[in-house]
Amino acid sequence: MYLKSLTLHGFKSFADKTHFEFHKGVTGIVGPNGCGKSNVVDAIRWVLGETSAKALRGDEMADVIFNGTDKRKPVGMAEVVLTMADCEQALNVDYNEVAICRRVFRDGRSEYRLNGTVCRLKDIHELFSGTGIGRQAYSIMAQGQIDMLLSSKPEDRRTVFEEAAGITKFKGQKKEALRKLDYTEANLLRVADVIAEVKRQMGSLQRQAAKARRYQALLDDVRMFDTHLAHKHYSEFSAEKAESENHVRMLTGQLDALQDTLQTTETEAAQTREAYHAVESQINQLRQQAQELRSQVQSAEGRIGFNNERNEELQGRIRQNEEQIGQGQQLLEQQRREMADADEQVLAISANLETRRNAVHEHLSVHNAILPDRGRLDEARRAVRESIRQFEGQIASADARAQSLTNQISADRQRHETLAHDHQAAAQARESSQIEFDEIQHRIHDLEQTRNELEDRSKQCARDILDKRARRDALNEELNELQRAVTQRRSRVEILEQLLQKGEGLAEGTQQVLKGMDNPEIYSIGVRGLLASAIEVEPQFIAAIEAALRDHLQAVLLTDSELASQILERLSNHQLGRAALIPQDLATLRAVPDRQLVPGGSIAWAVEKVRARPGAQEITDRLLSNVLIVEDLHTALRMKRQLPDAAIVTLKGELVGADGIIHGGASKEEAASMLRRQSEVGTLKAELENFEYQLLEKEEAVEQLRAQLEEAQREEISLREQSQRAREGFSQLQGQLSVVQRALQQATTRLESIEWDQNQITSRIQSAEAQITWQREQAGLAQEQLEGARMHEGELELEMESFLRRELESSEKLNELRTALALEESALNSLNRQKAPMAARLHELESSIQRFDQEICTWRSRIEQSAAESARFAEQIESQRGAIAAIEEHLQGRTEERAAAFERVSLLENQLVQLRQQISGLSESRSRLEVQLTRVDLRLENLVNQVQERYSFHISAFEPDYHALMLSISEQKKGRSRVEKRKASLEMETQATVEQTPGQVEESEAQETAEPPIQSEVSNSSDLSSAPGTTRTALEDDEIVDLDEIEIPGEEGQPDWDFVTSIVGDLRQKLESIGPVNLDAIQEFEELEERHNFLETQHGDLVKSKDELLQVIAKINETTKTMFAETFQLVRNFFQNNFKELFGPQAKADLMLVDETDPLESGIEIIAKPPGKKLQTISLLSGGERSMTAVALLFSIYQVKPSPFCVLDELDAPLDESNISRFLKMLDNFIENSQFIIVTHNKRTMGRADVIYGVTMQEFGVSKPVGVRMTQEEKKPSKAEQLRLEAEVAAEEAHHPDGIPVEDAAGEDEPSPALAS
Repeated sequence: MYLKSLTLHGFKSFADKTHFEFHKGVTGIVGPNGCGKSNVVDAIRWVLGETSAKALRGDEMADVIFNGTDKRKPVGMAEVVLTMADCEQALNVDYNEVAICRRVFRDGRSEYRLNGTVCRLKDIHELFSGTGIGRQAYSIMAQGQIDMLLSSKPEDRRTVFEEAAGITKFKGQKKEALRKLDYTEANLLRVADVIAEVKRQMGSLQRQAAKARRYQALLDDVRMFDTHLAHKHYSEFSAEKAESENHVRMLTGQLDALQDTLQTTETEAAQTREAYHAVESQINQLRQQAQELRSQVQSAEGRIGFNNERNEELQGRIRQNEEQIGQGQQLLEQQRREMADADEQVLAISANLETRRNAVHEHLSVHNAILPDRGRLDEARRAVRESIRQFEGQIASADARAQSLTNQISADRQRHETLAHDHQAAAQARESSQIEFDEIQHRIHDLEQTRNELEDRSKQCARDILDKRARRDALNEELNELQRAVTQRRSRVEILEQLLQKGEGLAEGTQQVLKGMDNPEIYSIGVRGLLASAIEVEPQFIAAIEAALRDHLQAVLLTDSELASQILERLSNHQLGRAALIPQDLATLRAVPDRQLVPGGSIAWAVEKVRARPGAQEITDRLLSNVLIVEDLHTALRMKRQLPDAAIVTLKGELVGADGIIHGGASKEEAASMLRRQSEVGTLKAELENFEYQLLEKEEAVEQLRAQLEEAQREEISLREQSQRAREGFSQLQGQLSVVQRALQQATTRLESIEWDQNQITSRIQSAEAQITWQREQAGLAQEQLEGARMHEGELELEMESFLRRELESSEKLNELRTALALEESALNSLNRQKAPMAARLHELESSIQRFDQEICTWRSRIEQSAAESARFAEQIESQRGAIAAIEEHLQGRTEERAAAFERVSLLENQLVQLRQQISGLSESRSRLEVQLTRVDLRLENLVNQVQERYSFHISAFEPDYHALMLSISEQKKGRSRVEKRKASLEMETQATVEQTPGQVEESEAQETAEPPIQSEVSNSSDLSSAPGTTRTALEDDEIVDLDEIEIPGEEGQPDWDFVTSIVGDLRQKLESIGPVNLDAIQEFEELEERHNFLETQHGDLVKSKDELLQVIAKINETTKTMFAETFQLVRNFFQNNFKELFGPQAKADLMLVDETDPLESGIEIIAKPPGKKLQTISLLSGGERSMTAVALLFSIYQVKPSPFCVLDELDAPLDESNISRFLKMLDNFIENSQFIIVTHNKRTMGRADVIYGVTMQEFGVSKPVGVRMTQEEKKPSKAEQLRLEAEVAAEEAHHPDGIPVEDAAGEDEPSPALAS
């Protein structure tokens, strides 16, 4: 077996999937420091199950997952797959290759896989156990671990030797066997305890089972008689129930018919009422439509009048605009004439100006030659004169514009005064219409509010009527339910009181005492009832008090003890049964002990929870004086240890008596106990009183609702009439409001139109005044600038005078020419400036005339639209007046229909009242029958429940066997006759004994001693008669029953049911006299006996298992001791030889057991003596010596138990060249038997490798391999190389005669040439 391959993905620095192929021989892994070589070794250890993160040079297991670099993201999983080949014999498997996979995820999940199948870590450990392969085996020597092999404790070194000896799996088996041994011994102890407890329980259950068998025999007889008697009562009650159900069904059918009639009548009444409301709604709609048509007629008439007024107003405006157009056209003609004159003057001045300019230019050339500065002065003067001309033009234009705006303002002010007068008239008309509109609207609002209130009241009244009807029906239903509930509870109270009065469930003797036996007039006077009837207990404590008092609850209270003796004598003489009696004079003889404080953990003393009537308090206090109530049985048992003299009872009825006897369990007849019946009677009476009070309240409420319903119906009719009158007034006011609203809208529209015109005129006046002001400001500014320009012109003229002196003629001529030219130019500019405002005025007049024309066209269009609208409204008025007449005619017919519908509704309402009264009467009759039926149901239910509780079957499924019943009756009668005969004989013998002499008495006593007493014989015969089997035996001994004499029902007569009733009471009394019986004791005893046998078998099996485990452990100890001793001796011998080979012939080393007496647990001590040193422990050696010693020990273990592969991580790092040679020489001895994976930096070690993997980090933080296979020539050193190596070793040994290795390594070498290539 060898390591075939290793695949890493996401493990530490191997981010990408990396695959290493390993071959037999030596595989080298080289590379610079920090490139990830040791991560390959960590991967092998990790996949073999390493669980310590620190052993893998990390803080937690997630550190083995690639954590990312600056350029790579972290991965989410680390995976390593290790594949072994040739595994059939070494691992004892069917596969040639075994692949082990381990994965770990960042969320902490991990998994192991074996050949692709998920497995456990334990499975991997067991697979490689004893092979030398594992996370802590000697096959993997991580960096620095070789030294830990020597520096560890002697006890820890055993692991390597045990792995080499192959006893690791035996130690695991021994550990498992010891664990099973401890478990077996613990089970033995538990089983022994359980067997002892089962034996103790079997003794008690054996007695209980015998008693239960006797009880079952009596119970079978009671079942025979009681079930037949119950079946007879069930048949009688069922017949009565069937008769009552027939009557109820008949009444239900009548009620259903009346309900259908009522529903039909209610549906017809609802439909008629809806038809009435629909007709009334149609009448209202018709009136509303007629009112709306009248309003539309009035609105159309008002609109026609408004259109006429508007047309007259628009005609007036058109006349005003036509007058303004005529005035504007006159001004336009005048302006056009002035414009033509200005154009003629401009042409004349332009021709003259050209002539003067030529003359000026001719003289100017002459003048310029004379006076060069003249041009500057002329230029300045021309500029000044140009400014003067501009300022004069601005002043003229502003004056013309201001005059035009002033004319426009005067016209607009006249129009504004006219509109103000119209606005005042329109405002007065709107104000009067608004006042009238507000008044009508207020009246409408009041009337609408009144109408809404009436409608709301009418709707509320209708809802109240429906609600009252629903409440009345619901109250009737509740009344019926209450009547049924009252009847049910009253019937239940009567039944329970009858049961209490008859003493149902009491002993026969107690019932006879309560009835007064055969002379009630004498005995009943002193009987004060049962003790159970004299006390009251809270419901939650009934079970506890019943358990504490037990049979004392059936004790009869008497006035004195003399009466008690008479009653007991009568009961005995007439065989009427047994009874417990409490005379008043004897009940108060003993003082009641003082009450103690309630102990902690308990609820209360039982005395505190019982209220007794006078005469019964003393006996109750004495019976319960030492009884404590607790929560549960666990508390009772704990309190019993603290209060051994007290009796403790739980809320469930479990009793721990003062004598330590525990009573508990439950039976099916507990629900019929006296206290529970009395409590139920009290509860039912309280409920009955409450229900009767509610019944009276409901009846009063029904009468009140009936009166309220009639009053509400009358109120609804009145509200409907008032609402109708309010609707009519509302319609009239709405018509008036429509007329006033239209007048108000017309006035508002006219007022808004006038206001809009006024606003437009006002804005035009304001705009014109602002423009006039601005024009005047501009003219004033131009005037100031004109004066300044003229002053500047004078200055220039003075300056010219200096030049005119020298050239007077030229200057005068030039001045004249220039002056003429300037005047011509000034005139031309003035004319041009005057033409601009003329053109503006001309354009303004044309715009005004055009605007007036547009307004005239608009107003004429409005007049035409108003005329068309008036004509349309006139046609509409005619059609609407015809529609109003048709509506009024239709309204008359609908009014007659409404009156007929109202009469029909009233008739149907009366029919509904009569039907409801009939239904109410039938419902009361049915309720009485249902009450009677409920009473029968309660009796049937009580009978069925009793049979179900006692015998666990339904009485209806019972099939009577009258043959068996008659046979049992005959047997019981003959048995009772036999008992009476024996009692009579006993009385005669007793009387004869009284008359005998003393000697005869002694002789009689001797006979009584020799023979069984007759009384006991009678008692025994009575007991035998109670059991079916024993009864037959007794009858066979005395006489044989003649089956032909037995009367069978249906043939000769009916069973004697009175006798059956009495015999049932007798048998129950016998059952009660037996006392508490555990019916499950028979089955429990059988199960317990079966369990005891099973436990005995288990105990034997455990003893046998313990012996087998002890034998296995002894065998494992013997085997492992032998294997370890043999392996230890072999390793010891090889270690001594290898140590001499590495250190020289003079070196000595040895392995010793710390405790030779216990080789299985003893530690191992290593002693080494290099040449020239004393024998000492390895802790005193140098680093190089320790490494070489560890190499010697490691290879010694390999010699004893070669590992399939060995991983050595920088094992040669601390060795010098000479020790490297020794290490390689020893390594050559193992290459043929083992596979080596060596991580190294040494060139010589690299030279021994068959395959070299170089690990690099081309990308920072990511390791990648580079593989190189060495050829045979490269791998195997030449003969000269071998001789050179041996010579170096010999020289080194000669240089160091003592053979002491150098401590430290020579330092890291460069990569080999083969790797570099």
